[in-house]
Amino acid sequence: MALISVIFLASTPARAQIYAQQSDYLDWEYAVSVWTELQTGAEFDEEWANVMPAYEANKALVSGSHDEIEMRLEKHPEGDLIKRGHDLGRVYQVWKHVYRAVTNKDKAFAWNEWKQAGSCWTMEQRNVFTHSCRDLPDWRTKNDVKRDNTFLAGN
Repeated sequence: MALISVIFLASTPARAQIYAQQSDYLDWEYAVSVWTELQTGAEFDEEWANVMPAYEANKALVSGSHDEIEMRLEKHPEGDLIKRGHDLGRVYQVWKHVYRAVTNKDKAFAWNEWKQAGSCWTMEQRNVFTHSCRDLPDWRTKNDVKRDNTFLAGN
């Protein structure tokens, strides 16, 4: 997961947009399924390895209006993979935004057991896929898990 984060962040503008609307995705059902079905970092990494090569090689096709993109991708032999890569990157950006909303260098929580009232509300607002604070996939890096566990042990 750390490698994926580095690769994706290297290709992401400094001001990463948070993709908070259904219209930000090419395949909304796929984006929601990533959030709800890929619960571990290993599952996420496997999906990333499957779809990102096609997306990275064809990023230029994913520009313009939604209709223009759809038309180009319909004709492309890897159109579905390109769509998924586009959306997978956006789902990951939302995940990072949600995760950072409730964790930072001086606090951590048992996974999906947020104790601060404001934390749950913030997560519900940022989780555009299910609007829940209890279903955040665990896509943390090993370092994130270690940091979170260290803080939990001290509480």
